[in-house]
Amino acid sequence: MKNIFFIIFLAFLMQAHAQYEIIHEDVNPVDTVRPDFGPNGKKFAYSSYGIHTIIPIETNAQAPVMPGASLGYKFGFTQKHRICSFLSFGYNLEFNSISYRYKQTDDKTFPDTLNHLKQSVSNSAIGAGLFLRINFDPKRGNYLGYFLDMGGYGDWHLSRTYKTKDEDALEQIVYNRVTKLNFMEKYQYGVYASIGLNKINIYARYRMSDIFKAPYKSAELPRLSVGLGLSIF
Repeated sequence: MKNIFFIIFLAFLMQAHAQYEIIHEDVNPVDTVRPDFGPNGKKFAYSSYGIHTIIPIETNAQAPVMPGASLGYKFGFTQKHRICSFLSFGYNLEFNSISYRYKQTDDKTFPDTLNHLKQSVSNSAIGAGLFLRINFDPKRGNYLGYFLDMGGYGDWHLSRTYKTKDEDALEQIVYNRVTKLNFMEKYQYGVYASIGLNKINIYARYRMSDIFKAPYKSAELPRLSVGLGLSIF
């Protein structure tokens, strides 16, 4: 009888320590899975918008452009192709517009020597660009993540405009607008970079080409612009 109880007790211990796989669960975190679709998919397209201002690298007293008042905006389309978890490439199609506003000083000689209430030269362009994207969080899941874009662009100027605002002797406001400026180039090209976190990014464009033709090259517009961008998807 004692042997029977010992055998039953031993069987009970073995049953208690036995391990059975009831449900199989993949414990691989969702955030480490690379999807085929979505922001971290093999291909992903989205729209982008931004507002920017110029950053004068050199001071030109004869053509003083005002950084804070010289503003622009852009909107466009971006197509991204994933190479691996940390590397992608793609292209942009964008509309870009910016107005360069001049400070009114006695030293100003361009666009003229007169003092106006407001004076600006602006251009609107359509263009395309290519970029290489480096992601700093390869296990980010299905998000754009934290990234750095580097690339180049080329634009065609749809409009080239000169504007002034003045007050005459009768205290009337007078606006003057000249289009299709013949001293401005029709094309421009340069390089750009962007650092972003998901839908928000800070971008910079550096124009390598001149905008003004001879003999106005000494009054060349600032080449660097910096802005804040938003991606919509």
